[in-house]
Amino acid sequence: MSTKVQMPGKHSRGAWRRFIQGLTGRPAGEVLRSFDSDRRAKGAMHLVELGATDVPIMAIVGSVGRAGDFDHKFRPRQTHLRQRLAYLERAFPDCDFPTIDLYEIQGHYYVLDGHHRVALARKRGVHYITARVVQVRPPNGDASGHAVAGKAATINFLRPEPMPQSSTLSTRVLAGVLT
Repeated sequence: MSTKVQMPGKHSRGAWRRFIQGLTGRPAGEVLRSFDSDRRAKGAMHLVELGATDVPIMAIVGSVGRAGDFDHKFRPRQTHLRQRLAYLERAFPDCDFPTIDLYEIQGHYYVLDGHHRVALARKRGVHYITARVVQVRPPNGDASGHAVAGKAATINFLRPEPMPQSSTLSTRVLAGVLT
Protein backbone atom coordinates (compact mmCIF):
# COMPACT_ATOMS: atom_id res chain seq x y z
CA MET A 1 0.00 0.00 0.00
CA SER A 2 1.62 3.26 -1.08
CA THR A 3 0.54 6.77 -0.22
CA LYS A 4 0.99 9.58 -2.70
CA VAL A 5 2.35 12.77 -1.13
CA GLN A 6 1.16 16.03 -2.66
CA MET A 7 4.08 18.44 -2.88
CA PRO A 8 3.37 22.16 -2.50
CA GLY A 9 3.72 24.44 -5.52
CA LYS A 10 7.01 26.23 -6.13
CA HIS A 11 5.61 29.66 -5.20
CA SER A 12 3.88 28.69 -1.97
CA ARG A 13 6.33 29.44 0.84
CA GLY A 14 3.73 28.96 3.57
CA ALA A 15 2.73 25.58 2.14
CA TRP A 16 6.38 24.47 2.09
CA ARG A 17 6.79 25.48 5.74
CA ARG A 18 3.70 23.47 6.72
CA PHE A 19 4.94 20.54 4.62
CA ILE A 20 8.34 20.53 6.36
CA GLN A 21 6.70 20.93 9.75
CA GLY A 22 4.49 17.92 9.01
CA LEU A 23 7.49 15.78 8.04
CA THR A 24 9.76 16.74 10.92
CA GLY A 25 7.27 17.56 13.66
CA ARG A 26 9.17 20.81 14.26
CA PRO A 27 8.46 24.34 13.10
CA ALA A 28 10.18 25.18 9.82
CA GLY A 29 12.63 28.05 9.82
CA GLU A 30 14.95 29.35 12.47
CA VAL A 31 13.73 30.76 15.75
CA LEU A 32 15.30 33.49 17.83
CA ARG A 33 18.21 32.73 20.10
CA SER A 34 17.26 32.06 23.71
CA PHE A 35 18.72 34.45 26.26
CA ASP A 36 18.66 31.78 29.00
CA SER A 37 20.54 29.25 26.85
CA ASP A 38 23.17 31.78 25.78
CA ARG A 39 23.55 33.13 29.33
CA ARG A 40 24.18 29.63 30.69
CA ALA A 41 26.59 28.77 27.86
CA LYS A 42 28.67 31.90 28.48
CA GLY A 43 28.47 31.74 32.28
CA ALA A 44 27.05 35.27 32.46
CA MET A 45 25.59 35.93 35.89
CA HIS A 46 25.82 39.64 36.74
CA LEU A 47 23.97 42.67 35.42
CA VAL A 48 25.31 46.15 34.81
CA GLU A 49 22.83 48.80 33.72
CA LEU A 50 24.17 50.82 30.80
CA GLY A 51 21.16 53.12 30.43
CA ALA A 52 19.37 54.23 27.27
CA THR A 53 21.20 54.09 23.97
CA ASP A 54 20.54 53.51 20.27
CA VAL A 55 21.11 49.86 19.36
CA PRO A 56 21.55 48.50 15.81
CA ILE A 57 18.48 46.46 14.91
CA MET A 58 20.62 43.75 13.31
CA ALA A 59 22.49 43.22 16.62
CA ILE A 60 19.23 42.14 18.30
CA VAL A 61 19.41 38.36 17.93
CA GLY A 62 17.24 36.83 20.61
CA SER A 63 14.57 36.95 23.24
CA VAL A 64 14.13 36.63 26.97
CA GLY A 65 11.42 34.00 27.31
CA ARG A 66 9.77 34.34 23.88
CA ALA A 67 12.26 32.79 21.45
CA GLY A 68 9.60 30.53 19.91
CA ASP A 69 7.13 33.34 19.19
CA PHE A 70 9.21 34.96 16.42
CA ASP A 71 11.51 33.63 13.72
CA HIS A 72 15.17 34.67 13.44
CA LYS A 73 14.12 37.78 11.47
CA PHE A 74 11.62 38.79 14.18
CA ARG A 75 8.61 37.83 12.09
CA PRO A 76 5.69 36.68 14.27
CA ARG A 77 5.08 32.93 14.02
CA GLN A 78 1.43 32.89 15.16
CA THR A 79 -1.73 34.61 13.95
CA HIS A 80 -2.45 36.54 17.15
CA LEU A 81 1.11 37.90 17.16
CA ARG A 82 0.73 39.05 13.53
CA GLN A 83 -2.52 40.79 14.49
CA ARG A 84 -0.73 42.64 17.30
CA LEU A 85 1.98 43.69 14.84
CA ALA A 86 -0.71 45.04 12.46
CA TYR A 87 -2.17 47.06 15.35
CA LEU A 88 1.26 48.56 16.13
CA GLU A 89 1.75 49.44 12.45
CA ARG A 90 -1.32 51.66 12.70
CA ALA A 91 -0.38 53.01 16.15
CA PHE A 92 3.19 54.00 15.14
CA PRO A 93 3.11 55.06 11.47
CA ASP A 94 6.33 57.08 11.84
CA CYS A 95 8.28 54.46 13.88
CA ASP A 96 8.40 56.75 16.94
CA PHE A 97 8.41 53.82 19.37
CA PRO A 98 8.64 53.90 23.16
CA THR A 99 12.00 52.70 24.48
CA ILE A 100 12.47 48.93 24.54
CA ASP A 101 14.37 46.88 27.15
CA LEU A 102 17.31 44.69 26.13
CA TYR A 103 19.90 42.45 27.75
CA GLU A 104 23.32 42.38 26.12
CA ILE A 105 25.83 39.52 26.21
CA GLN A 106 29.12 40.17 24.42
CA GLY A 107 27.59 42.42 21.74
CA HIS A 108 24.45 40.34 21.16
CA TYR A 109 21.13 41.81 22.31
CA TYR A 110 18.07 39.97 23.63
CA VAL A 111 14.61 41.55 23.90
CA LEU A 112 13.09 41.66 27.36
CA ASP A 113 10.28 44.08 26.43
CA GLY A 114 9.47 45.31 22.92
CA HIS A 115 9.40 42.22 20.67
CA HIS A 116 6.69 43.64 18.39
CA ARG A 117 8.43 47.04 18.20
CA VAL A 118 11.62 45.30 17.06
CA ALA A 119 9.60 43.26 14.55
CA LEU A 120 7.98 46.40 13.16
CA ALA A 121 11.29 48.31 13.04
CA ARG A 122 12.90 45.46 11.06
CA LYS A 123 9.90 45.25 8.75
CA ARG A 124 10.13 48.99 8.00
CA GLY A 125 13.90 48.98 7.50
CA VAL A 126 14.79 50.99 10.60
CA HIS A 127 18.52 50.67 11.40
CA TYR A 128 18.58 51.71 15.10
CA ILE A 129 16.13 51.57 17.99
CA THR A 130 16.36 53.27 21.39
CA ALA A 131 16.69 50.79 24.23
CA ARG A 132 17.46 50.60 27.92
CA VAL A 133 20.36 48.15 27.95
CA VAL A 134 21.50 45.94 30.78
CA GLN A 135 24.78 44.19 30.12
CA VAL A 136 25.08 40.62 31.40
CA ARG A 137 28.62 39.72 32.40
CA PRO A 138 30.43 36.68 33.70
CA PRO A 139 31.32 36.92 37.41
CA ASN A 140 34.28 39.29 37.83
CA GLY A 141 34.42 39.83 34.08
CA ASP A 142 34.02 42.61 31.58
CA ALA A 143 31.76 42.55 28.54
CA SER A 144 34.25 40.42 26.58
CA GLY A 145 34.45 37.82 29.36
CA HIS A 146 37.95 38.84 30.52
CA ALA A 147 38.72 39.18 34.21
CA VAL A 148 38.45 42.68 35.64
CA ALA A 149 40.77 43.86 38.38
CA GLY A 150 39.12 45.54 41.34
CA LYS A 151 35.51 45.71 42.42
CA ALA A 152 33.03 45.48 39.52
CA ALA A 153 29.69 47.27 39.75
CA THR A 154 27.30 44.38 39.43
CA ILE A 155 23.77 43.46 40.35
CA ASN A 156 22.99 39.84 41.15
CA PHE A 157 21.28 38.36 38.08
CA LEU A 158 18.99 36.12 40.08
CA ARG A 159 17.42 38.97 42.06
CA PRO A 160 13.69 39.03 41.15
CA GLU A 161 13.34 42.78 40.71
CA PRO A 162 12.01 44.73 37.73
CA MET A 163 14.50 46.53 35.53
CA PRO A 164 15.44 49.81 37.26
CA GLN A 165 14.00 52.95 35.66
CA SER A 166 15.93 55.38 37.86
CA SER A 167 18.77 57.43 36.43
CA THR A 168 20.16 57.61 39.99
CA LEU A 169 20.78 53.86 39.97
CA SER A 170 22.35 54.13 36.51
CA THR A 171 24.73 56.80 37.75
CA ARG A 172 25.70 54.75 40.82
CA VAL A 173 26.22 51.56 38.79
CA LEU A 174 28.27 53.30 36.12
CA ALA A 175 30.36 55.04 38.76
CA GLY A 176 31.06 51.66 40.41
CA VAL A 177 29.18 52.48 43.59
CA LEU A 178 26.24 50.39 44.73
CA THR A 179 24.62 51.16 48.07
